[in-house]
Amino acid sequence: MIYDLANKFKDLKNELDNNDHFDVYARYDDNEDLMQAQLNNQLINLNGDDEDEDESYVPEYTFGLDDSFKELIEATWKNMMQYECSFENQSFYGSYSFNHPYVFIDEKPWLTDLVEEDNKDYEIIKNLRVFDNTNVKYQFGCINYQKGASKEIFEKEIYLFHDEHLIHLNLTFEEYLNNCVALMACENWQMLFADPNEVSRYSKELNQLKTAYNVLSKIFPEKDFELFKNKLSEHKLL
Repeated sequence: MIYDLANKFKDLKNELDNNDHFDVYARYDDNEDLMQAQLNNQLINLNGDDEDEDESYVPEYTFGLDDSFKELIEATWKNMMQYECSFENQSFYGSYSFNHPYVFIDEKPWLTDLVEEDNKDYEIIKNLRVFDNTNVKYQFGCINYQKGASKEIFEKEIYLFHDEHLIHLNLTFEEYLNNCVALMACENWQMLFADPNEVSRYSKELNQLKTAYNVLSKIFPEKDFELFKNKLSEHKLL
Protein backbone atom coordinates (compact mmCIF):
# COMPACT_ATOMS: atom_id res chain seq x y z
CA MET A 1 0.00 0.00 0.00
CA ILE A 2 1.18 3.49 -0.85
CA TYR A 3 -1.07 5.95 0.96
CA ASP A 4 -2.00 6.49 4.59
CA LEU A 5 -5.78 6.08 4.24
CA ALA A 6 -5.52 2.59 2.75
CA ASN A 7 -3.21 1.63 5.61
CA LYS A 8 -5.76 2.92 8.12
CA PHE A 9 -8.33 0.48 6.74
CA LYS A 10 -5.80 -2.35 6.83
CA ASP A 11 -4.86 -1.51 10.42
CA LEU A 12 -8.53 -1.41 11.42
CA LYS A 13 -9.16 -4.85 9.96
CA ASN A 14 -6.09 -6.31 11.63
CA GLU A 15 -6.92 -4.70 14.98
CA LEU A 16 -10.42 -6.16 15.02
CA ASP A 17 -9.28 -9.50 13.62
CA ASN A 18 -6.80 -9.86 16.48
CA ASN A 19 -9.29 -9.00 19.23
CA ASP A 20 -11.25 -11.82 20.88
CA HIS A 21 -14.40 -9.71 21.10
CA PHE A 22 -14.64 -9.40 17.31
CA ASP A 23 -15.50 -11.94 14.67
CA VAL A 24 -14.29 -10.57 11.34
CA TYR A 25 -16.12 -13.08 9.18
CA ALA A 26 -15.40 -11.43 5.82
CA ARG A 27 -12.58 -9.23 4.57
CA TYR A 28 -10.88 -8.47 1.30
CA ASP A 29 -7.55 -6.68 0.83
CA ASP A 30 -6.84 -6.79 -2.88
CA ASN A 31 -5.60 -3.17 -2.77
CA GLU A 32 -2.41 -4.32 -1.05
CA ASP A 33 -0.75 -5.13 -4.37
CA LEU A 34 -1.65 -1.90 -6.15
CA MET A 35 1.27 -0.12 -7.81
CA GLN A 36 1.66 3.57 -8.52
CA ALA A 37 1.39 2.84 -12.25
CA GLN A 38 -2.05 1.30 -11.74
CA LEU A 39 -3.19 4.33 -9.75
CA ASN A 40 -1.85 6.57 -12.52
CA ASN A 41 -3.90 4.64 -15.07
CA GLN A 42 -7.04 4.92 -12.96
CA LEU A 43 -6.61 8.67 -12.64
CA ILE A 44 -6.12 8.93 -16.42
CA ASN A 45 -9.31 6.92 -16.93
CA LEU A 46 -11.25 9.20 -14.58
CA ASN A 47 -9.93 12.38 -16.17
CA GLY A 48 -10.21 11.06 -19.72
CA ASP A 49 -7.38 10.42 -22.14
CA ASP A 50 -7.46 12.37 -25.39
CA GLU A 51 -4.91 10.02 -26.94
CA ASP A 52 -6.92 6.86 -26.32
CA GLU A 53 -8.12 5.50 -29.65
CA ASP A 54 -10.93 3.48 -28.12
CA GLU A 55 -13.31 6.27 -27.15
CA SER A 56 -15.86 3.81 -25.84
CA TYR A 57 -13.43 2.79 -23.09
CA VAL A 58 -12.86 6.22 -21.56
CA PRO A 59 -15.96 7.96 -20.15
CA GLU A 60 -16.45 11.57 -21.18
CA TYR A 61 -16.06 13.08 -17.73
CA THR A 62 -16.00 16.85 -17.61
CA PHE A 63 -14.10 17.19 -14.34
CA GLY A 64 -10.42 16.83 -13.52
CA LEU A 65 -8.89 15.20 -10.46
CA ASP A 66 -5.32 15.79 -9.31
CA ASP A 67 -2.79 13.28 -7.99
CA SER A 68 -4.10 13.61 -4.43
CA PHE A 69 -7.16 11.64 -5.51
CA LYS A 70 -5.02 8.52 -5.96
CA GLU A 71 -5.19 7.96 -2.21
CA LEU A 72 -8.98 7.63 -2.42
CA ILE A 73 -8.71 5.28 -5.37
CA GLU A 74 -6.36 3.01 -3.45
CA ALA A 75 -8.45 3.09 -0.27
CA THR A 76 -11.57 1.95 -2.13
CA TRP A 77 -9.91 -0.62 -4.39
CA LYS A 78 -11.52 -4.02 -3.66
CA ASN A 79 -11.58 -3.20 0.04
CA MET A 80 -14.26 -4.73 2.28
CA MET A 81 -14.94 -6.02 5.79
CA GLN A 82 -17.84 -7.46 7.79
CA TYR A 83 -17.69 -8.15 11.51
CA GLU A 84 -19.66 -8.85 14.68
CA CYS A 85 -18.65 -7.56 18.10
CA SER A 86 -19.81 -9.23 21.34
CA PHE A 87 -19.01 -7.87 24.80
CA GLU A 88 -20.77 -8.26 28.17
CA ASN A 89 -24.03 -9.55 26.64
CA GLN A 90 -24.09 -6.71 24.11
CA SER A 91 -23.38 -6.98 20.42
CA PHE A 92 -23.32 -4.95 17.24
CA TYR A 93 -22.17 -5.30 13.65
CA GLY A 94 -19.96 -3.35 11.28
CA SER A 95 -19.30 -3.41 7.57
CA TYR A 96 -18.21 -1.68 4.40
CA SER A 97 -17.55 -2.85 0.85
CA PHE A 98 -16.20 -0.24 -1.54
CA ASN A 99 -16.30 0.21 -5.29
CA HIS A 100 -13.49 2.42 -6.56
CA PRO A 101 -14.40 5.64 -8.44
CA TYR A 102 -13.83 4.48 -12.00
CA VAL A 103 -16.25 1.60 -11.43
CA PHE A 104 -19.06 3.43 -9.64
CA ILE A 105 -19.05 6.49 -11.89
CA ASP A 106 -19.05 4.41 -15.06
CA GLU A 107 -21.75 2.09 -13.71
CA LYS A 108 -25.33 2.50 -14.88
CA PRO A 109 -27.50 3.66 -11.93
CA TRP A 110 -29.76 0.88 -10.67
CA LEU A 111 -31.23 1.97 -7.33
CA THR A 112 -34.48 2.95 -9.05
CA ASP A 113 -35.15 -0.80 -9.21
CA LEU A 114 -35.71 -0.63 -5.43
CA VAL A 115 -38.18 2.28 -5.32
CA GLU A 116 -41.42 3.39 -6.92
CA GLU A 117 -41.50 6.36 -9.30
CA ASP A 118 -43.58 8.35 -6.82
CA ASN A 119 -40.72 8.27 -4.29
CA LYS A 120 -40.12 11.91 -3.32
CA ASP A 121 -36.39 11.56 -4.05
CA TYR A 122 -36.76 9.64 -7.30
CA GLU A 123 -35.08 12.35 -9.41
CA ILE A 124 -31.96 12.11 -7.26
CA ILE A 125 -32.06 8.35 -6.83
CA LYS A 126 -32.03 7.80 -10.59
CA ASN A 127 -28.55 9.39 -10.74
CA LEU A 128 -27.01 7.72 -7.69
CA ARG A 129 -23.92 5.55 -8.09
CA VAL A 130 -23.12 3.09 -5.30
CA PHE A 131 -19.63 3.24 -3.80
CA ASP A 132 -20.27 1.43 -0.49
CA ASN A 133 -22.24 -1.82 -0.41
CA THR A 134 -22.81 -2.03 3.33
CA ASN A 135 -23.96 -5.31 4.84
CA VAL A 136 -27.19 -3.68 6.04
CA LYS A 137 -30.07 -4.83 3.84
CA TYR A 138 -30.98 -2.24 1.19
CA GLN A 139 -28.40 0.24 2.47
CA PHE A 140 -25.77 1.84 0.24
CA GLY A 141 -23.32 4.73 0.36
CA CYS A 142 -23.91 6.69 -2.86
CA ILE A 143 -22.76 9.63 -4.89
CA ASN A 144 -25.02 11.76 -7.07
CA TYR A 145 -23.41 11.91 -10.50
CA GLN A 146 -24.89 13.15 -13.74
CA LYS A 147 -23.12 13.39 -17.07
CA GLY A 148 -21.50 16.79 -17.26
CA ALA A 149 -21.01 17.12 -13.51
CA SER A 150 -17.89 18.73 -12.07
CA LYS A 151 -15.44 17.20 -9.62
CA GLU A 152 -17.46 18.93 -6.88
CA ILE A 153 -19.63 15.81 -6.84
CA PHE A 154 -16.96 14.36 -4.57
CA GLU A 155 -17.36 17.29 -2.22
CA LYS A 156 -21.07 17.59 -1.52
CA GLU A 157 -23.21 14.98 -3.24
CA ILE A 158 -22.91 12.05 -0.83
CA TYR A 159 -26.01 10.15 0.28
CA LEU A 160 -27.03 7.12 2.29
CA PHE A 161 -29.73 5.06 0.59
CA HIS A 162 -31.51 3.24 3.41
CA ASP A 163 -34.49 0.99 2.69
CA GLU A 164 -36.08 3.21 -0.01
CA HIS A 165 -35.26 6.42 1.88
CA LEU A 166 -32.54 8.87 0.93
CA ILE A 167 -30.43 10.59 3.57
CA HIS A 168 -28.09 13.43 2.62
CA LEU A 169 -24.75 13.20 4.43
CA ASN A 170 -22.74 16.23 5.47
CA LEU A 171 -19.59 14.58 4.19
CA THR A 172 -17.27 14.75 1.23
CA PHE A 173 -16.17 11.49 -0.40
CA GLU A 174 -12.83 11.69 1.41
CA GLU A 175 -14.51 12.48 4.73
CA TYR A 176 -16.81 9.48 4.27
CA LEU A 177 -13.80 7.17 4.04
CA ASN A 178 -11.94 8.74 6.95
CA ASN A 179 -14.97 8.68 9.23
CA CYS A 180 -15.73 5.08 8.33
CA VAL A 181 -12.38 4.24 9.94
CA ALA A 182 -12.81 6.67 12.85
CA LEU A 183 -16.17 5.10 13.81
CA MET A 184 -14.79 1.61 13.15
CA ALA A 185 -17.34 0.96 10.39
CA CYS A 186 -20.17 0.40 12.90
CA GLU A 187 -23.44 -0.32 11.11
CA ASN A 188 -25.37 2.88 10.35
CA TRP A 189 -22.48 5.16 11.42
CA GLN A 190 -23.37 7.35 8.44
CA MET A 191 -26.59 8.51 10.10
CA LEU A 192 -24.57 10.46 12.64
CA PHE A 193 -23.42 12.74 9.81
CA ALA A 194 -26.93 13.63 8.67
CA ASP A 195 -29.25 16.33 9.93
CA PRO A 196 -30.64 14.99 13.25
CA ASN A 197 -34.18 15.83 12.14
CA GLU A 198 -33.71 13.81 8.98
CA VAL A 199 -32.77 10.60 10.80
CA SER A 200 -34.81 10.92 14.00
CA ARG A 201 -37.16 8.18 12.73
CA TYR A 202 -34.32 5.66 12.99
CA SER A 203 -34.29 5.41 16.78
CA LYS A 204 -33.40 1.70 16.73
CA GLU A 205 -30.37 2.23 14.51
CA LEU A 206 -29.23 5.30 16.45
CA ASN A 207 -29.53 3.57 19.80
CA GLN A 208 -27.51 0.68 18.42
CA LEU A 209 -24.77 3.20 17.63
CA LYS A 210 -24.89 4.35 21.24
CA THR A 211 -24.40 0.73 22.28
CA ALA A 212 -21.48 0.41 19.87
CA TYR A 213 -19.85 3.54 21.31
CA ASN A 214 -20.21 2.29 24.89
CA VAL A 215 -18.81 -1.12 24.00
CA LEU A 216 -15.90 0.23 21.95
CA SER A 217 -14.96 2.65 24.73
CA LYS A 218 -14.64 -0.28 27.13
CA ILE A 219 -12.78 -2.58 24.75
CA PHE A 220 -10.37 0.14 23.62
CA PRO A 221 -10.01 2.55 26.58
CA GLU A 222 -6.81 3.96 25.09
CA LYS A 223 -8.53 5.04 21.86
CA ASP A 224 -9.90 8.50 21.18
CA PHE A 225 -13.63 8.23 20.47
CA GLU A 226 -14.31 11.94 20.95
CA LEU A 227 -15.76 12.29 17.43
CA PHE A 228 -18.12 9.37 18.04
CA LYS A 229 -19.17 10.88 21.37
CA ASN A 230 -19.74 14.35 19.89
CA LYS A 231 -21.84 12.99 17.05
CA LEU A 232 -24.02 11.02 19.47
CA SER A 233 -24.46 14.20 21.52
CA GLU A 234 -25.55 16.13 18.43
CA HIS A 235 -28.31 13.56 18.00
CA LYS A 236 -29.20 13.82 21.72
CA LEU A 237 -28.17 10.23 22.36
CA LEU A 238 -25.77 11.12 25.18
